Amino acid sequence: MSSERVKKELYETAMTGEKALTSLMYVQMTLYAAKSQRAYAKVRGEGRAMMRHTGIHMNQYLRAAGNDLESFRIRLKETHLPDELQPKAGAFLVQTVHTFDTTEKNQMYRQELLGLEAKVKEIAEQIEGLLKGMRELGA
Repeated sequence: MSSERVKKELYETAMTGEKALTSLMYVQMTLYAAKSQRAYAKVRGEGRAMMRHTGIHMNQYLRAAGNDLESFRIRLKETHLPDELQPKAGAFLVQTVHTFDTTEKNQMYRQELLGLEAKVKEIAEQIEGLLKGMRELGA
């Protein structure tokens, strides 16, 4: 066998092996992706169910508490959440308290702005009245 022919056979064998390895890797990756998609769908479904379940309860508590923050805190502490949600309850409470505080501040600022707006309108009317009076005096 000539050295050229041996090199050619080795090269062809290597290329065939590389193609086989590549296709095997492709098959493995495809299987892994399919498994991970199923796992992802399962986890996502469970997460959505838990979020729906928790969300329903939180909406009930929010409605029951109204805008009274302290009664909401007490009601949330008395509530029995599933064990896997217990660590999240504290974070939720902090976020909710922050949201309520922000909402209360926004309402307070909104009322202040409405009050200022009314004052500005009143002052504008007074200025218009003064201008009319000055025009009448000048005319």
